[in-house]
Amino acid sequence: MVLGLKAMKNILLFSSFSILLLFSCDKTIEEFDESKYGYDYFPLSVGNTWVYAVDSTIYDDEGATIYNTSSFVQEKIAGMYVDDTGDTIYKLERYWRTSDSMDWEITDVWTTYKTQAQAFRTEENLKFVKFVFPMLEGKRWNGNLYLDETTIVSVSGESLIMFAGWDDYKCTSLDVAEEIGGINYSNVATILQTDDGGNNTVERRYALEKYARGVGLIYKEYEILDTQNSQSEAPWSEKAESGFILKQTLIEHN
Repeated sequence: MVLGLKAMKNILLFSSFSILLLFSCDKTIEEFDESKYGYDYFPLSVGNTWVYAVDSTIYDDEGATIYNTSSFVQEKIAGMYVDDTGDTIYKLERYWRTSDSMDWEITDVWTTYKTQAQAFRTEENLKFVKFVFPMLEGKRWNGNLYLDETTIVSVSGESLIMFAGWDDYKCTSLDVAEEIGGINYSNVATILQTDDGGNNTVERRYALEKYARGVGLIYKEYEILDTQNSQSEAPWSEKAESGFILKQTLIEHN
């Protein structure tokens, strides 16, 4: 009986060793492929500069006054530091002018950074989760995680509760070739931040951003509009009483 147990133990040990040896032989080491994660959709380095053409329409005085403006915005990563949690934070200086003949005028200093899982941007003390890694088509996340939905944004003296009821952000397409602003990009990711689909009769909330590999943000489009004229079937561009429409297109970067 004792010999039988020893024999059985030897057989079990031999079988376990054989299985381990088999898996060890078949196991291969896969190298980390950073491109699959999409980190290059959100490049951050000191000295990076982006110039955008911005067209906006602002609605005021219950829709009686409409301002159409065109301008240019330059964003430049001017420095970096490591915060208490060990994250590398980049200082993003923003400049504005209305024509090429004008000097750039600094308007804001924002911050941006990314981790292995997410990319963040703080604008006017509002923190957004702009991108997530790895990025996949159809992926959703709460881009306004750090915002209070009741946050009031002032536009031309009008107060807007801009972020109430926003959807989860969603990657609607990834690594698609697109021509935007006269520039051809081989790999573009489209992030739909929110879209009420026109189902809300008193508010219009639509926000979309596009990013290109190795470049970053290349296009932004917002429709943030309010009206009390809920019975009107006119398009929002006509019935809006407050809010704005904005289109921002990259025209130059380094």
